[in-house]
Amino acid sequence: MEEILVLVDELDNIKGFDTKENCHLGNGKLHRGFVIFLFDENNRILIQKRSDQKLIYNGFWDVSVASHPLKKQDKIETYEEAGKRRLGEELGIYEDVPT
Repeated sequence: MEEILVLVDELDNIKGFDTKENCHLGNGKLHRGFVIFLFDENNRILIQKRSDQKLIYNGFWDVSVASHPLKKQDKIETYEEAGKRRLGEELGIYEDVPT
């Protein structure tokens, strides 16, 4: 299933929607995105190595989680909903994480 991202202006006002690929190729398009930093009890940060199959920055080291809120049918994910989804998908973390 193709991921549809939320296009925004500089103030995060929704301006439309486009595919993840179109948002990242060439000069790209301004869209919603987020990162999550996870720290352990010793304040060490969890980093991940990006898959060699990723469209951009493949094989690079990255933050704990980086992704986008998606447009799903008639609903647009909030940043929090998208963060919870990606914590589960990427790291198997399904319980609430302290912020």
